[in-house]
Amino acid sequence: MIYLSSPYTAATIAEMRECAEAAAMAAGFIIRRRGLNVFSPVVHGHAIEQSFGAIPYDDWMRLSISMLDKADYVYVLTLPGWLKSAGVRREVGHAMRTQKPVWLIETPVEVGDELSLKLVGSNDEIEWES
Repeated sequence: MIYLSSPYTAATIAEMRECAEAAAMAAGFIIRRRGLNVFSPVVHGHAIEQSFGAIPYDDWMRLSISMLDKADYVYVLTLPGWLKSAGVRREVGHAMRTQKPVWLIETPVEVGDELSLKLVGSNDEIEWES
């Protein structure tokens, strides 16, 4: 299974929705085009938050880390703010401590009639911003 890490917290509801939509597009691409199982806490949790309100951060991360432990790989969706995201940092840190491969990916883009997903780096190349 691939764990799809991506930033979610943003200044506005519209920006949070954009993050969730980008994560859903990436997850859908990986599932449909590559035939792989994907868990995205943003995709999973966004609909729940829209229906029931905010999920406390510690509860959110407990579920996320539990699912990350079941994953074979971690893909990090490099949306704006991903280097400063506390959640992404925590997820990637846990993945690295548990020796899971971490890959950086860009948001899928349309190429003709197809979607393309580009791997842009690995955990060896992450330089966190402060």
